[in-house]
Amino acid sequence: MPRHHRDAHRALTAQQRRTRALDLRLQGQTFEQIAQAVGYQSRASAYKAVTRALDDVTRPAAENFRSEQIERSYALIRSMWPAAQAGDAQAANAISRVMAALDKYMGIDKPDPYAGVDQVAGLIERMLDASDAQAGTARR
Repeated sequence: MPRHHRDAHRALTAQQRRTRALDLRLQGQTFEQIAQAVGYQSRASAYKAVTRALDDVTRPAAENFRSEQIERSYALIRSMWPAAQAGDAQAANAISRVMAALDKYMGIDKPDPYAGVDQVAGLIERMLDASDAQAGTARR
């Protein structure tokens, strides 16, 4: 066997490994299991691979993963909701963590890069108008 194929994990390209990691995650494997199956050194490396795969893979596969995770999250929330409403603090905390994960899957945990742009533009417009008024000129 050629030297570069000694290790089956190394024979795969980085892209193939990331795709395989994502496939395993879709099947419900833990990051530890993914690391062992694909040949990553740690579960953190497997996590990074899945995260990168979401950026790499075609949109349908990534959307399928997100949809699966969102559906699983909603199922968990539904199963814990009665206990949380009855005052179970552990259930309430678990729901809170699942909801935080949902925010990440849906992309709403990141600040809006355009938040405040309209306010800043309005402020600049007023400052320019005031400057023009001071100088005795009108902007068009």
